[in-house]
This record gives sequence, structure tokens and C-alpha cells, in this order.
Amino acid sequence: MIFSHLRWVKMLELLLWETRHTSEPKRISVTLEPLRFPSGKMLVESPCKLHMKSATPITIRKYWVQVFTVQSWQQFLNTGAKVSGFRENRWGFVRDLKPGDYLLCYLSHVSRWVGILEVTAEPYLDNIRIREGEINPCRAEVRVVTLLPAENGVPMRELTGKLSIFRVANWRLLLVASPRLWKESDARAVIDAIQTRRQRP
Repeated sequence: MIFSHLRWVKMLELLLWETRHTSEPKRISVTLEPLRFPSGKMLVESPCKLHMKSATPITIRKYWVQVFTVQSWQQFLNTGAKVSGFRENRWGFVRDLKPGDYLLCYLSHVSRWVGILEVTAEPYLDNIRIREGEINPCRAEVRVVTLLPAENGVPMRELTGKLSIFRVANWRLLLVASPRLWKESDARAVIDAIQTRRQRP
């Protein structure tokens, strides 16, 4: 396509506006080249050629907390740590999990962070029992990013002042049901703490 200087600027503005206002973010690749006439002479300023590659989706990772008991965490590990399960009444949240999202693993009662999991496929419903205890039919396939032994998990108190959750008086109530979407800044603090503990137990 050949545009005058003003026209390709307006075209870029429109393209970027449409990209920002679509439901799924896009990455665009634009190359501007001087127009070369048959004589071999180039006109650098105007007009010019505008080459646009097909738009491709940008994956935006979200961070969620998954709550385990010490027992359910051990069962999860014993069964291969490949499928995370959630209660049926949490399907409204589970279905929002996307491949690439992170699950931050929290042990209730002992208040420790023990792992990071990455969602690898779209969530689904399945009533086949895969471990002891509750069936937890809302499921997502995951892969392990980092794991810590329960006894060596990061105590919640070590993150005092680093998480916005502490601004809530009864913050422990926010760590009962899961999955729960977390702010990226809070998630980063937890991830850094887990990875540091992993490197220096």
C-alpha cells in the first residue's frame, strides 16, 4: 500500500486505537520503506510503503492463589502434581483460568507459601476422583514451576508490609476459598520469596 506521509500517520493512529480497544490485546509489526521508482530513485519523505504483518495475540499472565491444607498438598504431590482441583461452587472463577496463568500455592492453618504452578490447558469439569478427600470437579492441568517442602515454605509473616492484603483487617478470610485472583504486585512479592527460599533454604 502507498500512502502520503499524513495518510500513513492517520492509518497508524487508527490501527493502534483498534488494537487498544479490542477484547484481546494484539501485537502488530509495522515496517515503513521509502518508495523506489522504476528509475531506481528513492523518495525518502513521501510517499512511502506501509507493510503490516498479521496481528497476533499477546498473552497476559494472571496470578491466582490456590489454597491447600497440608494433607491436600501432600496428596497433590503424591498424585503427580499435574492437575489442580477446586470445589464445584468455584467454577465461575476456575473457568477464567487461562494457559500461562500462575497459581500461587498457600497452605492454610500453617500460613506458608509452598509453590508456583502454571496452568497449561483450559479448565474443565470432571467428577472422576483423582485423590482422597473431596472430588473437586473443577480442574485445570498444571506444570510445576517451583515447589517447596511444606516445612520449608515461606511464612506469611515474612511478607508483612509487602502485600496489600494486609491492609484488610480480616485478611485471612481472603485465603479461604480458591482460586482467587491476585494483584500482580502482590503475586510478584510471593514469587520472589518462594524462589529465594528455593535457592537458599
